[in-house]
Amino acid sequence: MSESDDNDKTIEYYNGDRYEGQKDKQGRPHGHGVYTHHNERGQIQQGKYDGEWEDGEKHGNGTHRYRNGDVYQGSWKKGKRDGDHGKYTYRKRNPHQETSAEYEGEWKNDKRHGQGIMIFSNGDKYQGQWEKGEMHDKTGKSTYTYRNGATYLGKFEYLFLTYIIDIL
Repeated sequence: MSESDDNDKTIEYYNGDRYEGQKDKQGRPHGHGVYTHHNERGQIQQGKYDGEWEDGEKHGNGTHRYRNGDVYQGSWKKGKRDGDHGKYTYRKRNPHQETSAEYEGEWKNDKRHGQGIMIFSNGDKYQGQWEKGEMHDKTGKSTYTYRNGATYLGKFEYLFLTYIIDIL
């Protein structure tokens, strides 16, 4: 890591990564800043994060634009997606897809966790509880709606509809 002086708000890392923004007394990202990940040839590698930092880690609100085109906007805690609200938009994986997939809801420890809505690239929609990144609801209050309009209210355990309460 190299810095020109304490007032310089730019940190250039040996691997080509670059941070521009506020720093703490130890010279770590702290406050608002933009971090761009690069590889040795200067190409953007992991993407770009624009948001809040604390003690050198993403912490607060921010947007990470990943190299593959995915985007996460929302809460961060100690470098991980975490909090009451976050929106992750997956890029279209092939040119024939009408839409990309999108999740909006709660996060914990970098995974979908809590209440959230997932709209899949095929048009299906799940609204309900998530646990450790998977659809998981033992209460029977979650719904899965197929793009043809068929809707199921039921219990879900790790991606599977295990008990249908009602067909809406």
